[in-house]
Parts: sequence; structure tokens; C-alpha cells
Amino acid sequence: MQKSVLTPTNFAEEPFISISRSTQLRMQIDTFFLSKGVKRRLSQETPISIVACSLVAAGAGLAIVDPFTAQASGDLDVVFRPLEPRIDVQFGIITTTDTPDSGPANDFIAGIEAEVRSFAASVLMTG
Repeated sequence: MQKSVLTPTNFAEEPFISISRSTQLRMQIDTFFLSKGVKRRLSQETPISIVACSLVAAGAGLAIVDPFTAQASGDLDVVFRPLEPRIDVQFGIITTTDTPDSGPANDFIAGIEAEVRSFAASVLMTG
């Protein structure tokens, strides 16, 4: 597919590699296509987004993955294109309610938040 931006209809005739049904991203993708009236040709399903990228590299079809996975897939022979309209992806950090977070845990959380902000800013600047 040689398009600079993909739309839902671009996926209608292509084999689609999907993330497992139990994930939030899969639910968002399913809702996205349903709301646009586009029926996908589901070919494979995987619980791991990087595996979906590897299947795309092997020629098994198209996939939609989060931008962090796309960034981490730089060594694979795949091309990433923006999707319009976009699907917003949310992440969360889970901690226990039984004990307060330790200093190292708070440092880790602050580091993750800073990296996500930096990554989001770089994506907005380039895309």
C-alpha cells in the first residue's frame, strides 16, 4: 500500500492482523471500523503488537498498532503510516493501594511519564 495516510476503507480488501480481543486497543479498533461501516478481512490474531508487526513484515497483511510499538519496530521491514481519523491510545500505571509507593517507584513513574511526554511531543513534531 503506497499511501501517505490510511483511512478505514484502505483496510477493507486487505488481510488484517488483529490484536487479541481482550485488549483495550482491539476494542477501540473494532469500534473504529464498525463506526465507519468497514468490514475487515481478519486473517490472524496475536496478543502482542510487535508480533503483529513481524507478521506484517512477513507479508501476512496489515495491522494497526500503538505508536510505541511502531517506534520499537524500527528493525523490521515495515512502513508505518498515520491513520485518519486517528485512534487515541491510553496507557496507565497500576500500583497497589495497600502500601504507599516507594521513592524508587515514584522515580520510576516520573521517568515513564517524562518519556511518554517526550515521545508524544516528538510524534506531534514529525507527524
